[in-house]
Amino acid sequence: MLRKAGLLMQLNAIAVSSSPAPANSEVSEITFSRLPAPSWRCLSRLRLSLTAIIAILMVDFALVREREHGMSAPDAIREAALVRFRPITMTTLVAMGAAMPLAIGFGIGSEMRQPLGIAIVGGLLVSQLLTLLSTPAIYLWNHDRKIRKAARKERKAEKKRRKALGRAQVA
Repeated sequence: MLRKAGLLMQLNAIAVSSSPAPANSEVSEITFSRLPAPSWRCLSRLRLSLTAIIAILMVDFALVREREHGMSAPDAIREAALVRFRPITMTTLVAMGAAMPLAIGFGIGSEMRQPLGIAIVGGLLVSQLLTLLSTPAIYLWNHDRKIRKAARKERKAEKKRRKALGRAQVA
C-alpha cells in the first residue's frame, strides 16, 4: 500500500511539473487532492501508537507497584499517573512541536498542509488528555470488576455448599 501511495505521489509530481495548465484546472485539483493522503494515514498511526504507549506505560508502572511493592490498585495507579506524567507530557509536547511548522503554515502551498498540522496538534492534545484521564479510570474499573467477580464466585460456592449440606442433613 505504501509503495502504491509513493508511486501515486511520484506520478502526481510528474504531472504537476510537466503540466502547463493553470492552477485552477482539473488536473491540479486531482493531483493536489491526493498528495496529503499518505501523510494523514501515517500521522494518525503515530498519534494512536503514542496514545497506546502512554496507556501501556502507566498500566505497567501501576502493575509493578502493586506486585512488587504491595500497593493497593488506587494508590498504584495514582502514583503511576503522578510519576509518569512528566515523561508523557514531554513526549507529547515534542510530537506537537514537530507538527507546529505544519500548523503555522509558511511557504508555498502551506494552505494545503496547514489543516494537517492543526489536526495533528489538536489530535495529540485531545488524545493525551483523554488517555491521562481514561487510563486510571479504566484501570480502577477493571480492578473493581475483578473484585466483584471474585465475590460473586465466592457467594456461588457458598450457596453450593449450603445446598449440599441441606441435602446431606435431609438424607
